[in-house]
Amino acid sequence: MRFNVENTDGNARAGILETSHSKIETPAYMPCGTTGAVKGVRWSELEEIGYRLVLMNALHLYLRPGIEIVSDSGKVHGFSTWNGSILTDSGGYQFFSLKGLYKIDNSGVSFQSPYDGSKHRFSPESVVDSQVRLGLDIIMPLDHCAPGDASREKIKQAGERTVDWLGKAKNRFNEIGDETQALFGIFQGGAHFDLRNEYLEQSFKLDLPGYAMGGISVGEDREEGEAIVREITPLMPSEKPRYLMGVGLPGQILDGIQSGIDMFDCVLPTRMARNGTLFTSEGRLNLRNSRFITDDKPLDPECSCGTCKRYSRGYLSHLHKVGDPGVLGLLSVHNLAYYKKLVTDARDAIKGQNFNKWKSETESRWAEGVQ
Repeated sequence: MRFNVENTDGNARAGILETSHSKIETPAYMPCGTTGAVKGVRWSELEEIGYRLVLMNALHLYLRPGIEIVSDSGKVHGFSTWNGSILTDSGGYQFFSLKGLYKIDNSGVSFQSPYDGSKHRFSPESVVDSQVRLGLDIIMPLDHCAPGDASREKIKQAGERTVDWLGKAKNRFNEIGDETQALFGIFQGGAHFDLRNEYLEQSFKLDLPGYAMGGISVGEDREEGEAIVREITPLMPSEKPRYLMGVGLPGQILDGIQSGIDMFDCVLPTRMARNGTLFTSEGRLNLRNSRFITDDKPLDPECSCGTCKRYSRGYLSHLHKVGDPGVLGLLSVHNLAYYKKLVTDARDAIKGQNFNKWKSETESRWAEGVQ
C-alpha cells in the first residue's frame, strides 16, 4: 500500500491511496458493505458512481458464510466479484453493540452469535488470521470500543487494552501477512484529550501504514466528540492515511476533512435512504412528505446519478409509499452518489486552496434549503 499527500489547505489534505486493487483519491468515503454487499446496491452501480474502496466486516463474514467458504471461493474479491479495494473492520464496534452477548478480557472476546446463539472466541491474533485469509487490502485490528458515556477508568481500560492488542496484531501480521496487505492501527480514549494523545503516541511507535480514530459517535456528547477530532487529528502521523471510523453525517465529514482526516465510513447514507431521507445539494429531503407526490423534479438537480437522471421525486415518493423493494436501491444509489460528490468537491476545493470558503458556502446552502 502507498499513500501520498498531494495538496494541503490548512489542515485539510488531498492525496492518493494506492493498493494492489485500485487507486483511491482522498478524502474518501467508504460505502459499508458489512456482510459482503452494500444493501440494495449493485457493484456495477458503485463503480459507475466512482467508488474504488468499500468497507466490509470480518466478524459478519466469519459468522456468515464463514471464513473457509469465502477463502475457498476466491477470497473476498473473487467471492463477491468486487474488483476495487476492501477494508475490513474487525468487529470491535459490533461487540460494543451486541450488549449482553459478549465478554471481554485482556486476551480477547468471547461472544455468542446473534444469528444462532453459537459460542465463539476472538483474539487479536485470530482476527488477523481471518482477515489475511480473506485476502483483504486493509485490515483493521481487534479493538475495545467503550461507550461514550463510560467512566474515565473504563475508557482508560479499553484504550490500554486496544494498544496492547494492536501490538499482538502487528506481531501476528508480520508472521503471516501478505505483502499486498496493510494493517492499520486503531486508538481509543473517548472524549479525553490526554488519553487520546497517549494512546496515539503508543500506537505510533508500532509504525503501521495507517491510523484510525475509533470510538467517536458512540454515545458521547456530540460537541465533545467533534472537539476531539479537531484537536487530535493534526497530531496523527502526517505521512500516513488518517481514518475516522463510523462518522458520519455530511457536516461531520466536512469537519473531519477540515481537521485533516482522509478516510470515512458510515452506514447513514444507505440506512437513511431506506427510510426515505435523501441528501441533496440544498439540504435533506424527506420523501415521505406528501407534497413530493406531485413533484416532477429529480431528487437533486445537481446530481448525475442514475436515479436522478431518470426518475422524478413524485415517482420515487410513490414507490416508497407503496413499499416497492426496488426503490430502496434507487434511493441508496443517490445518497451514495451524493457522498462521493461531496468528498470529490472537497478534494477539488483543497487543491484550489479555497476549502474553508467552499465548506461555508456548502453548509449555508444546506441550512437554507432543508426540506
